[in-house]
Amino acid sequence: MKSLALPVTAIIAGIFLALAATSGCGQSNVAQSSNPIFSGSCSGTGCSSTNTFTGGATGNLNITSVYALSEYAGVNLNNPTDVVVNINLAQVTSSPPIYLGQMTIQFNDGSVAHSGTFVNGTSVFTWNGNSNNVSTLVGNTYRIFFEDPAGAIVLTMANPTGTDTVSSTTGQIWFSNFNAAGAPNPLYQGGYDQNGNYYPQNPLAFCWVITEGPYDCRNFGVPPSSASGSVPAFSLLGTIPSINLNEALGI
Repeated sequence: MKSLALPVTAIIAGIFLALAATSGCGQSNVAQSSNPIFSGSCSGTGCSSTNTFTGGATGNLNITSVYALSEYAGVNLNNPTDVVVNINLAQVTSSPPIYLGQMTIQFNDGSVAHSGTFVNGTSVFTWNGNSNNVSTLVGNTYRIFFEDPAGAIVLTMANPTGTDTVSSTTGQIWFSNFNAAGAPNPLYQGGYDQNGNYYPQNPLAFCWVITEGPYDCRNFGVPPSSASGSVPAFSLLGTIPSINLNEALGI
């Protein structure tokens, strides 16, 4: 398997550019939003001129604290309201079951709306012995990793038991900003291998296939998995009291 790397100059240049543009998970753009929950300008990787949800499942996100949400966003928040999450995935393989797509977290803070969109690819791949099957069913809990340029998110959702008609479930969202002075994962944006072949961004170099350095997010200490190595710990951002599992997974 070819190794994936960036020239040192490219990494340094990317990091300096990124330091000027981002400060935390989901905070790198500024735009106007037309989403009904938004009351002002929009800041984040999920911002667009038509920032509405067109698929998946949407539910409220009960944050653990304003401090946790501020850490996630990379800015000091005062009175965040209307915190919602949209999970829009599709099952791309059944053995093992892998669910890929995107997740968006949105909220207001006064007149500013924040939106962070996190992705995990569109097809199954393996690089350097690691793959994106971190987005799968572990025991009786779905554990699904996502990334944006500034950090990683882990979504866990309980697999409901009972009749086949049960589709509502609960969830948790965990976050970890990259330990790189706010700089985004440069390989997430594409890179060159040792033969000079260019690999475009996504899905070739997500943080869960990187095995060392500040962009390694393979921390399986998030339930229901056991701890793994010295990768920085994820913090609990909040809980989802109710979400439609079938719509979230696209099944």
